[in-house]
Amino acid sequence: MKNISKILVLIISSIFIIGCSISEEITLNANGNINYSYLLDASKCTHMLPDTIGQPKIIKDTTFSFVNFLKEKKDSISNLSLDEQKKLYTLKPFSIKIHQDDNKKEFTIQLFGDFKDVNSLNSALSSFSTISQNNLNVLSEVNFSLLTHIQYNWDGKIFKKKVLEHIEKNDSTKIILSTMFNGGFYDVKYNFPKKIKKANNPSAIISSDRKSLFIRNDATDYIMYPEKLNIEIELEN
Repeated sequence: MKNISKILVLIISSIFIIGCSISEEITLNANGNINYSYLLDASKCTHMLPDTIGQPKIIKDTTFSFVNFLKEKKDSISNLSLDEQKKLYTLKPFSIKIHQDDNKKEFTIQLFGDFKDVNSLNSALSSFSTISQNNLNVLSEVNFSLLTHIQYNWDGKIFKKKVLEHIEKNDSTKIILSTMFNGGFYDVKYNFPKKIKKANNPSAIISSDRKSLFIRNDATDYIMYPEKLNIEIELEN
């Protein structure tokens, strides 16, 4: 029964990422600051839904910040340990933008923010597990806790991304999630202040000015073969 409940929660919390594509973009600046964007495009899913005759079409763009989220949840947060509270406040730089256009059958959710360095970004991403563990829902449509298994390293010359194994190989949820991501892409784009010298991924496409890199992965790789998303990029002196 416990396993069944776990699967049901997973399906419900992930229903808007069935067949979607993910776009991750990071701009690494010379002063160490980082601009981060993670976009879930569930438009493909909306194309599979039947039209609701007679129902008004929704067209809206909504943006809200984690600063406001933390204010709204301050009573619940005050009941957590000091360590958990500290983790949650690392989310302050993040905002979320939701775009919905029923006429064009578009639906996207973008998580974005500016960080002073790679450590503050890693700390913020890892804090999404604290939200899910304490039922502090940000959006019922998507579970950002998947991001807690990604780590970045940047020393001004070498950029590394490592995706940790986050689901046991014999866990039935791995099959369920891989089905949800089936047909989608996981695109990444990294922008640098200097020219790229080399990258260890043969699928990487480097821009003409050699300051940006693009890779397209199958979204299911994130679940089944997370090591495929690992990358190391070295810049010129």
